[in-house]
Amino acid sequence: MKKSYFRFYGQLNDFLPPEKRQKTIPYSYWGNPTIQDACAAQGVPHPEIFFVLQGSQPVNLKDNLRGEERISVYPRWTNLELPSKWQQHPGFPAYPLFAAADHLGKLARLMRILGFDVVFKGEGEEEGRIILTRKLPDLKMNRISLGYMPRSDEPYSQLEEVLDYFNLREKIKPLSRCPGCNSGLKPVAAEKIWDRLEPKTKKYYRKFKLCPSCDKIYWRGSHFRRLQKKLGNIVPSEEGDKTVEEKNT
Repeated sequence: MKKSYFRFYGQLNDFLPPEKRQKTIPYSYWGNPTIQDACAAQGVPHPEIFFVLQGSQPVNLKDNLRGEERISVYPRWTNLELPSKWQQHPGFPAYPLFAAADHLGKLARLMRILGFDVVFKGEGEEEGRIILTRKLPDLKMNRISLGYMPRSDEPYSQLEEVLDYFNLREKIKPLSRCPGCNSGLKPVAAEKIWDRLEPKTKKYYRKFKLCPSCDKIYWRGSHFRRLQKKLGNIVPSEEGDKTVEEKNT
């Protein structure tokens, strides 16, 4: 049996048992597994690994272990620019697309409210999308290259995690996407949907958008104000509008 030595940094330690965090871990194995396989066996999924060093030299996740190496494994550091030769992760597009597991339905809806394109995993539109899941085995699948596991089980905390991890706070475009079906919303004149509105809505709101796919009407109401409060007012306001509410047909 061979042995190599691993040290995981930053939030990659979230995947380790407490007794193995923030320290060098001996890893025993037969044969010559890849570094990626060795990380997965220790609980750390490859989509959250951004670069790996053997000693002081960058190595690839697909490189094989041979024994007695000292491997340092690093997460994403949003405030650090890496030398190009160190970069192992493919990186994220400027405006990423997401595919959320079905157990993250509330997170998906909140992200759509903020204007982000989120489908559900298994809908057949996952190619090129970043996988969001709290099921670790899903994130370890070889076919997944981009992914993140929200640590919190509370939707608003999950949302803040995702906004920070992918640097999305400057890309929020509220009321641009349907929270229900993910289609892009279109402005609609109030007189065209006036008979579908409640009296209080008619009294206080004049700006509306319509989903061309599911025919729901959206405007900024109390839900949106609560979202702004939860997120510390990072969501831009518009004069005369306060939240996102919907009226079914």
